[in-house]
Order: sequence, then C-alpha cells, then structure tokens
Amino acid sequence: MDESKKFEVLAIEFSLPMWYVHESLIFTFLPAYVLPQNPSTLTVDTEIYEEDLKDTFYFVLGVSYRF
Repeated sequence: MDESKKFEVLAIEFSLPMWYVHESLIFTFLPAYVLPQNPSTLTVDTEIYEEDLKDTFYFVLGVSYRF
C-alpha cells in the first residue's frame, strides 16, 4: 500500500482554554501540550530522513477589547 494513502494520527493535543472578562477587556490564555505519534519520513535522492519527535508545550496569550 502506498504510504501517502495510509491514515495515521500525527499528534494528540491537550489544551485548556481560559478567559477572564473585566468590563470591556477580555484576557485569554490557551496552554497546550502536544504528544507526537507517528514520525514522517523524507527521502532525498538515496538518503532517508525520519523526524525526531519530542513532546511540546506551548501557549497563546491574548487581549481583546469589546465595544
């Protein structure tokens, strides 16, 4: 079977969106923890490279003004 036709989960992500509303301001915080599942492989000429998978944590901060 062609590798490009197989379905594989690339990553599982856990996140917990939070927000705080104060008058017209909205503060948002979105932390996320990502667990990669299946490494991608890349073939260049005769060389084969495989992804080095590592768990990742990131977050997004935001401020909005409501009028």
